Amino acid sequence: MNSKRIQFIGILAAALLLGWATRGLEQSASEDFGQSSDTEKLEALTQARLSQGMSLALLGGYRPIVANMVWIAMDGAWMRRDFDTTLSHIKLATSIDPRHEFFWLNGARIIANDMPTWRYSYEEMDRLHTTIEGRMIKDEFAEEALELLEKGSSRLPENPLILAEMGVIEWRKKDNLQRAGDLFLKAWGMPDAPYYVGRIYAEVLERQGRREEALAFLREMVIDLPENELEAMVPVVRERIRRLERALGK
Repeated sequence: MNSKRIQFIGILAAALLLGWATRGLEQSASEDFGQSSDTEKLEALTQARLSQGMSLALLGGYRPIVANMVWIAMDGAWMRRDFDTTLSHIKLATSIDPRHEFFWLNGARIIANDMPTWRYSYEEMDRLHTTIEGRMIKDEFAEEALELLEKGSSRLPENPLILAEMGVIEWRKKDNLQRAGDLFLKAWGMPDAPYYVGRIYAEVLERQGRREEALAFLREMVIDLPENELEAMVPVVRERIRRLERALGK
């Protein structure tokens, strides 16, 4: 039997296994949603089901492939606005391949940005921003997304993108600028943090009225920014420094 055929059989077996293992997960996600141990319960259930015949560890090198298959299935559920299947497949994909930041980041974005809108029709979506009920729904899903990212951060502790995503949710969904700033600053201190994290941190400081701190941060930041990298946006940072200096009379 040649290697390609063996690989195909392995992928097919893994797909069948995951189809069997995910039966009932949608119901579990629906019942458990809103509870603090949501993600852990789902992973435990998945492990228990798989242990009846095969553990996730035995997927070996097929884990990224199987996780992508689960994600593709999730995408179809997302297009249908199928809450239970979407949520369970996001969590399953991160459980199967926790090393892939894509699943953590995009799963959290779907939960925080898309799922709240599924509670209303298109005509009523402004209620998310104008009613107490809408704001509670937005906060509920923000907490769920943050819980997912917390687990992602524990699996990928040196990944600044996960912390930055948490900062965005704290800022945009929960209006918690202090917590958002703490997360952006922590992400900025990590190796390979993207330049935009520093710029966002300075913006959060400004929005808190901490313009002196924002100016000091940008002045220090610009020293090490490479002039020849577009992503560094050195002219933009310098203009923000000049604007803050004018505003502060410096």
